[in-house]
Amino acid sequence: MKKKIRLGLNIGLAILSVVLLGFGIFNLVTINSKGGSGGPAEVDSLSNAYFVVGKDPTEYQKENFKLLTKELENEPRDDAKVAEYVTKAFIIDFYTWSNKNGAWDVGGTQYVYNYGMFFSQAVGFYYKDIDMFIAKYGQENLPTVSNITIDGCKTIENIEVDGATYPAYACLANWEYEVKEGFDASKFQTFAEFYVLKQPDGLMLIYGWLYE
Repeated sequence: MKKKIRLGLNIGLAILSVVLLGFGIFNLVTINSKGGSGGPAEVDSLSNAYFVVGKDPTEYQKENFKLLTKELENEPRDDAKVAEYVTKAFIIDFYTWSNKNGAWDVGGTQYVYNYGMFFSQAVGFYYKDIDMFIAKYGQENLPTVSNITIDGCKTIENIEVDGATYPAYACLANWEYEVKEGFDASKFQTFAEFYVLKQPDGLMLIYGWLYE
């Protein structure tokens, strides 16, 4: 079965056919420049050593961000839990459209390993019709991630990127959207397996994800 892998953060991807983590041949979307803090100018005051909660965050987004921050501050911290909260933070921000102003307002970019290519891919593909959706349905009626289920993030074989090797985790996620009148979000993506890398400074970022 052919699966697709996409990498996240601001965008700049090169699509390659590669063997990743022994799962077989997939389409790998990669990007340039590392992620981390570097979000929008207008953000909520919630922040931690690595991230800010983002622009116009939903209540669910704030709740998850507080859990992420708490785990980051634990001594010792649980990296599997950090990977889980980072994955949830990305899903909430990237797949929620009800707080986005247009195709260039891409969510979740700070949580991906590379910034450059992911943004251009998001604008050119997943976000390309958002302006039309806003005009037709209204921004407030667009998809809003309301719940995410991750049955634990598991340690996997280290991933080598740009000559460096990083500890990695796999997080299988399923998510739901708020039910809204006049808009059917049932055809929007609701599951993927995400791969999270741990940097030497403790920053954890999504390197890619697989979905059917």
